[in-house]
Amino acid sequence: MIYIFCALYWEAGPLMARLSLKKIPENFCFQEFCDEEQNVRLVITGAGAVAAATAAGWMFAKYPPGKHDLLLNVGSCAGERPGAYLCHKLTDAAAGKSYYPDMVYRHPFLEGELLTVSKPVTDGDISSGARGRLCDMEGAALYQAGMHFLGPHQMQFIKMVSDAGVAGRVAPEQVRAAIESQADTVADYIRQLQTVTESARISLDAVRLPEGVLEQLSAALCCSKTMEGALRVSLTYAKLSGRDIGQTIRDLYGEGRLPCKDRREGKERLEELRTRLLY
Repeated sequence: MIYIFCALYWEAGPLMARLSLKKIPENFCFQEFCDEEQNVRLVITGAGAVAAATAAGWMFAKYPPGKHDLLLNVGSCAGERPGAYLCHKLTDAAAGKSYYPDMVYRHPFLEGELLTVSKPVTDGDISSGARGRLCDMEGAALYQAGMHFLGPHQMQFIKMVSDAGVAGRVAPEQVRAAIESQADTVADYIRQLQTVTESARISLDAVRLPEGVLEQLSAALCCSKTMEGALRVSLTYAKLSGRDIGQTIRDLYGEGRLPCKDRREGKERLEELRTRLLY
């Protein structure tokens, strides 16, 4: 299942139209929408970190996610350059903590860093470190709520720039226009994710990896449980795609890039391995 979280109806509307999502009328806590097969669920959280985290907890308590499910946060943001961005780093401005969603899938978006702030950016807010980043009010909170149910490879954050963060209140029409301009691309990407996750649900556990490769690599990369989960998914997708896993691993050893001396190096090498296998 793909769980989509949008802060505002104006952000959700273009996606609901393209994905044929219908409202579930009996829900009163949050507005919830789903497709006919109930493989995609969208929740309108309301603006702000508390609302977003509450909605995520409510949704995952109601529909507990599995190991092949995805959290997708789609919304508008302030930024210096227009476009649609997949965020590889999220920072909670209030706590000063950063989070790093795994970039597992091929995608058609720009990439950027997201700063989650407590109020709309209306003057550039340079003192908070906003310059050069995208700014929203929900992303990091959704990540923090989602990490109690999902791994970093199961969460993605797509943001469309609606304003430069230097004006006053952003009009609903401006938000909707930013989403609408990229809605076809985002909807196509979500359909792609549906195909991938459905294939994974059916066949991931049935795919047999080369004997001992997961254990060997996990040790060489100093993997945590979360890293090992991401490694397993990447290896399985690579095998399904017909990639030569063994040669890629031999290359890394031959180049002296494995084994790693600690987990920090292991995280960097895991990302490099996944890039070689999946791109």
